[in-house]
Amino acid sequence: MMLECPEGGTPEHTAWLAALSDDEQAVVDTPVGRLFELLVIAYIKHAIERTKMERAERAFLLEKLNALPDGSLTVEMLATIQPMSDTEVAIYQEARSLDPKDDKCGEASFKMLTNLRVFSHFINLNPSLLTAIKMCPHWGLPGRTGDHGGGLA
Repeated sequence: MMLECPEGGTPEHTAWLAALSDDEQAVVDTPVGRLFELLVIAYIKHAIERTKMERAERAFLLEKLNALPDGSLTVEMLATIQPMSDTEVAIYQEARSLDPKDDKCGEASFKMLTNLRVFSHFINLNPSLLTAIKMCPHWGLPGRTGDHGGGLA
């Protein structure tokens, strides 16, 4: 999967939308905040699985994951998401390095990581992200589209 969205409102954009596969449409219809949340879940699962940490730190992360399910992120979706691979972690951390030290929100990395072209790489490396997206109770409802900008970082 490789998504790269042309400028919105153009004939190219309309044609691009019409040509999307069901899997691509699922990603495009997912709000960017949810895409980011799925990446964070995979990142935390990687940390829990692969990082030496105190039992209290591990419990803290597990509690945070346990508190995530809501109306659109189900327990089943959470369980489906596999930990990031080392390659994914490297991409994620590189994107996070774009954020200035005083930027607590991580705006630059958020935009980079939720960019359709970049997120497509994560899906190719970790197909469980797409599986989780397609499990969303709101997926496929009319009028659902994410806000992914122009598709180029």
